[in-house]
Amino acid sequence: MRIVFLGSHTESKKVLLLSIARILASAYSVRIYSACRYGYDEDHGDVYDFCGTEVRQFHNGEQLEQLLQTNPCDYALIDTELALNAGRDVKLVSLLKAERSAFEHTVEQTRALLQQYPYTDIHIIYYDIYEYCRVSPGFLEKLYYRRMYDAVNVTWNHVLYFEEGNAAAFMESLYEEKLHIRRFSPVWKAQVLNILNSLTGIELKQLKECLKKAERMK
Repeated sequence: MRIVFLGSHTESKKVLLLSIARILASAYSVRIYSACRYGYDEDHGDVYDFCGTEVRQFHNGEQLEQLLQTNPCDYALIDTELALNAGRDVKLVSLLKAERSAFEHTVEQTRALLQQYPYTDIHIIYYDIYEYCRVSPGFLEKLYYRRMYDAVNVTWNHVLYFEEGNAAAFMESLYEEKLHIRRFSPVWKAQVLNILNSLTGIELKQLKECLKKAERMK
């Protein structure tokens, strides 16, 4: 299965995809295909391991398609900030960060993506949302639909709130280049499992077992 994660390149998005990859990897083969570099060592080539997940970097849509065909896996997680065609049988995810510039850019690219995939369900993840802020998930959802007035896609909404403890754990993981899922908040992990259930159809019971295994991985 190919899953396109469209959205601005942020550290929070990176940790989310790495966490999804780690959870799925306990039972399936998983790779991340990214238009941006995940690691921080410029000497690495376009294929490398980061936080326990194989990452393959691509530079254009044609190269991505070639990589996907020559390196099949159960789940190909495609990280991009620009709309692209990832072939058939894909799941679409738009990651909308609450910051205005990131939100507007991703909404614009989401419109372009949906033009390539009409009538395909899309999953919207509003993330780094501040709990006590008027820029709430409801506010962003109304703004999103105002921009998407001509879209005919069925939309699934998910919310990941900003948590200070999580932000610290994310930063530590990226500096240590080890994903410490056990340190992430139970609320955040539960929502990630709900997102995975919605995207993949894997039952929550199995996903919880995958999460337990992922937390034990070093």
